[in-house]
Order: sequence, then structure tokens, then C-alpha cells
Amino acid sequence: MIDSRIPLLDDVRLWIDLYGKKVASLRDQRNTEIELLRLRDSIQDALDHYREKGAYLDPECTRLGNHDSAFQGKAFTFVRMTGSKKLANARNLLTPAPERWWWFLDRTVSEQKRRWLKKFLKNLSIAVSIFLVVYFVFLRLPPDEKKYFDVLSSIEQIADDFTRTPYPAQQEILLQEGYELSLSIQNLFPERSNPYLIAGVIQEIRSQEPVASTLLAEAAMRFEDEKDFLVEKAGWFIRFGKLDAAFNSVALALEGDRNHLGAWNLQGMIFEMQGNIPEALRTYERVLELAEEQGVTTLIPITRIKMAMLRLRPPMPVP
Repeated sequence: MIDSRIPLLDDVRLWIDLYGKKVASLRDQRNTEIELLRLRDSIQDALDHYREKGAYLDPECTRLGNHDSAFQGKAFTFVRMTGSKKLANARNLLTPAPERWWWFLDRTVSEQKRRWLKKFLKNLSIAVSIFLVVYFVFLRLPPDEKKYFDVLSSIEQIADDFTRTPYPAQQEILLQEGYELSLSIQNLFPERSNPYLIAGVIQEIRSQEPVASTLLAEAAMRFEDEKDFLVEKAGWFIRFGKLDAAFNSVALALEGDRNHLGAWNLQGMIFEMQGNIPEALRTYERVLELAEEQGVTTLIPITRIKMAMLRLRPPMPVP
């Protein structure tokens, strides 16, 4: 512990606040990373002592838990700053209990690396798919593939036209046309998610709930991760200008995974399209943080350009 004596509970509360500040400014704690873990141990030892005495500690545990969640999200950054060798040496010297953060951070980073490898392989698969698409474009696509991509392009144009026309009757005609096109490629490639997803989104926009639910359930079955399905669904709502529905879908994805980079990026786009510049900037700050932590470096310059452009945009007039 920081001091050999049992600290006062007020001192423990101050330690919790100090711990939270250090976690929030983690990059400023370089060369003092081990002290941060020792501080966390001291807090835990003191709380365990007072819990044995029957003290009511719910407020303290809640605050500590919030700081721990932030710390867990920065585990990769912490381990990289500290250095695996330095962390292992300190751990061997102090022999902390297996449930303490000294061990948990390593496990968290190992799990992150496993997820990143999985994402890398997925992105590699996508890159190979794009290469094959480009390859076939120049050497003539097979007829079914050409029809599939032509239909998707047509639906995207329909979505753009839908957002531009103010007439409900014309919008309904466009939605029906997009719906029929999406049905036309369901039999062509029944294993793909887009035909069902697009049809379900269109029917949801038309308030055809039973049909929409069935189609969206079919689409969701074709995704490995429900959060990815929700993000892709939000993307199609955005294409049709339905920002509220898109925001709800993104919010559900973030409930399932607070570190879902794609969901945060789409949320920033929604705020941007709504003209909510302060929230868009705050959201893009989170995108930058996650992009750096997850190694998605290609997104960092794009997001910084977006933020620079947003800061130059005049505020929207108050109605």
C-alpha cells in the first residue's frame, strides 16, 4: 500500500479520484506506470479492509468501476507505454494476487491482439474480394455478378433520389422500385446479406413492420456479429436520409460494444449530417482514440480532416 497504516476512508476517496485523473491522462503518466498499478492495489486493499468492517462502499465502488472501465479500454496503450519486460519484472518482484490488474492487463491485450488478428484477416479477405472485383471489371464480370453490382448501384441512386424529392407519392414509387430490385437479387445470391438488408430497411421506412422484421432477421443471420449487422443497417438508413433510425441502430451496436470503431464513426457522420457540430467533434475524438488503439491508421488522417472542416463550418441558424 502507499502507506503502511490503514488510510482513512476520506483518503481512499481521494486516491480513487487521483486514480481516475491518472487514467484519464494516461499518456502523461509515462515512466510512472508501475506506480499507477500500486495505487490501484492500495485502493483495493483499503476497500477490502473497510468492506470487512461492514462499511457502505457502493458510491466508492461505482466510481472506481467507472475508472476501471476507462483503464481497461486503454490496456494496449498502457502495456505499450510500460513495456512488457518492465511490467513482468515488477510483477515478479511484487507477486500480486492473480485477480489484480497486473495480470488482467496482459490478458486484455492478448485478447485485443487476437481480435485485431481476426479483423486483419477479415480486412485481408475484403481486400482480396475488392481485387477480384476490379479484376473481373477489366476482364468482364460473370453475368450474375455484373447484374448484382448493377442492381446495387441502381438502388444507391434510388436512395439518393429519395432524399432529394419532397413528394411522398414520388418517394413511394422510388421505394417500391428499390424493393423490387432488392428482391431480384435475393434468388441470385441467397447467401449474401445485402439483398435482405436493403429490402428490410425499405420496408421499415414504409412502416411494413412484419415484412421488414422477417427480412432483417434473414439479413442478420448472414452476419457473424450482430453489431456489424446493426452498423451496416444504419449505413443504409443514412443513404435513405433516415438519420433517426440510423442513430437508433448505431446506439444498439454501441450498447453491445463500446469500442466498435465503425459504430462510432457512423455516429459522428450522423451528428455531422444533423448539423450538431459539438457532438460530431466529440464523437470523432473517440474515433481517433479507438483508431489509434486498434491500429486502424488509415482512418486517422480522414477523421482529422473531417474535424478540421467541421471547425470551419458556421453554426446552423436557430429555427
